Amino acid sequence: MYCERCGKPLSEYTGNCEFCKNYPKIMTEIAASNAGVIKPSDIRERKHTMPVGLAVTVIIIALIFGICIVREWMIDMDRNLEYPRVSADMQLADNIHTAILTAMLDPEIVNKQGYLDDYNALTTEFDITQYRGDENCILAGAAEILGVEDFRELRDRIKSSGATGRILVTLTGPRQVWVVIEGTKSEGGEISVGYKGGEF
Repeated sequence: MYCERCGKPLSEYTGNCEFCKNYPKIMTEIAASNAGVIKPSDIRERKHTMPVGLAVTVIIIALIFGICIVREWMIDMDRNLEYPRVSADMQLADNIHTAILTAMLDPEIVNKQGYLDDYNALTTEFDITQYRGDENCILAGAAEILGVEDFRELRDRIKSSGATGRILVTLTGPRQVWVVIEGTKSEGGEISVGYKGGEF
C-alpha cells in the first residue's frame, strides 16, 4: 500500500507513511473502507450539499404558501365580483315585481275585457321568459313598463353565475306578486322579491 499524499510505500509494520507522517488520515480511511463507515472526505462533501438542500426545501415551502395565498385571494375576488351581479339581479327581480304590480293596478288594464281570465292564468307559477309581451293584458302592461317587447330579452339581463335563465313569477293575490330568479344565490337562497304565502 502507498501513501496518498506522497506516494511512497507505507511501513509494513505500522501501516504509516514514514516520510510525511500522514498516518492518522490513512488509518482512518482504511478502517472506514473496511467497516463500511462514512469516510471523512464524504462528510466534507455532504457539508457543502446541506445548505443547498435546505434552500430547496425553503423555496418549496414558500411556493406552497404563495399558492395558498393566491388561491384565497382569487376566491375572495370571485366573491367580490359576484356581489355586483347578485345586486343587479336583485334589481331586475324588483323591477319585474314593480312592473307586474303596477300593471295589475292600472285602471285601464283592470277594466279590459278578459282581465280576470288573464289574471287567473298567472296565479300558478310560470316562467315569464317564455311569454311574449302581447299574450296577456297584465303582461302586456308589464312589458311596456319594463321596455321590452318579448320577455325573453330579460334572460340577457340576468348576471349571476349559476342562474338558469328562468324568472319564475306567481300572482298570489290582487296586489301580491312573487318573483324568483332561478339558480341565483343570495344570502343562502335564490333571489326573490315580493309576497308569497304570508312571507315578505
